[in-house]
Amino acid sequence: MGAEPGIAKSDTITKPCPAEPFQAALDCETAALMRGWLLPILNSASSWPALCAALQARGYALAFRYGTLCLTDQQTGAPVCSLQSLGTSLRELVVRLGRPVVRQTHNDPGRGELHTSGVPRAPD
Repeated sequence: MGAEPGIAKSDTITKPCPAEPFQAALDCETAALMRGWLLPILNSASSWPALCAALQARGYALAFRYGTLCLTDQQTGAPVCSLQSLGTSLRELVVRLGRPVVRQTHNDPGRGELHTSGVPRAPD
């Protein structure tokens, strides 16, 4: 197997994949603590705006990073972990809360922010 035509071999090795939103995975102890602290909030939310408000009260937000809904730091916007790390998934939330309304971030095509006002779209 060689490098793709037109792509230097060094480019395929040294450049990170743009679809990887997380710099480092959470260690298992941190993931377990965050799961215990945040999963009840994720499971008890009655709407996307209520979920976002509850997370914001704790310094977090939800955002899409390269197609993955993840927990982000509210102040910096940096991804913290995926929903799977917290013991849930976008699919589970959509079943309960409906489809979220997402706005693409204009400065970065790999990002999307949840639109928390208005009525969510019904699940398919």
